[in-house]
Amino acid sequence: MSAHCRRWLTPLAIATLAACSSNGALRSPDGGSTGGAGRGGTGGAAGGGTVHDGGAGAGGSATETMTTACLETVQAQCEREAACEGVDLGSCLAYGALCPDYYFNSDSARTVTGLVNCLPAMKARTCTDLVMGIFPSCYVYGRRPSGAGCAYPSQCASGLCGQMVACATCGTGGLTNGSTCTTTSECQTGSYCQGGTCTDASAIVHASEGQPCDLQGTPAVGCVGDLICHETSPPKTPGTCMAPPGAGQPCALAGFSGNVCAAGNTCSTPTGGTCMTTVDAGTLPPQPGAACSTQNTCQTPLLCKSGACEPLGSASCPAKAPDGGAA
Repeated sequence: MSAHCRRWLTPLAIATLAACSSNGALRSPDGGSTGGAGRGGTGGAAGGGTVHDGGAGAGGSATETMTTACLETVQAQCEREAACEGVDLGSCLAYGALCPDYYFNSDSARTVTGLVNCLPAMKARTCTDLVMGIFPSCYVYGRRPSGAGCAYPSQCASGLCGQMVACATCGTGGLTNGSTCTTTSECQTGSYCQGGTCTDASAIVHASEGQPCDLQGTPAVGCVGDLICHETSPPKTPGTCMAPPGAGQPCALAGFSGNVCAAGNTCSTPTGGTCMTTVDAGTLPPQPGAACSTQNTCQTPLLCKSGACEPLGSASCPAKAPDGGAA
């Protein structure tokens, strides 16, 4: 991660965002999209994709405190996704432009204290946790029920919303252990879908480098720390625990992603390519308020609204808004 990207997410840089690279696919750090693999995806070994008093900290307003907590969490999530799943760091960090509303809004169950207290657990997520869509049990989302309108995952009790390009509806989730499930995203945080049943993630075995792994086994066998479970071709299991490949090595297949490389590298093709060192293009993060048009589009995740690049915003999507509609 470049020094510029680190500065961007420090409290002193909230107002003046520094440059981070923005190459490759954009990835939402909150891990709660219903439009793709989202939080947990399918089949118990799913592709993953975000922590929590709103009071003011010493010397700062409540909004500044929430913004700082939001930015720090985006950074923590994006660094893990870059290290484990080949997600482009700069593109992921772009979601900081949505803070604090992205994590803290009138329907979010998160608090600044809860978010800060959960950060160590978020930073300690193994690559197996990320690939399987598993979040620590301290990580909470929102209050809106399944079927309610939403703009962000943080509004939904399930942590599942849409793609942030239009109002969507909250998905089904939060099932307790022992409940019947088809995807990990349906289970409560700290759990995963194992053989059709929500199961506590503590049941997962973590193997060492060079040892076999099987994310769909009973129990699931993942890998320790930053090691990934590399399969030769899906859905052949077991795989082998290994470090993500570096520059010049073939891109790895891990979970549902076929283009995993070590942090600081990108895959030359969507699947089956070669890892290449990432070049920092010096692209500025999205700037809310910038002028836009059909020819001059906005950088994701901002949208062109009345000629200016702005977030979709939690207030744009009331609980009873139709899917795809906006207030």
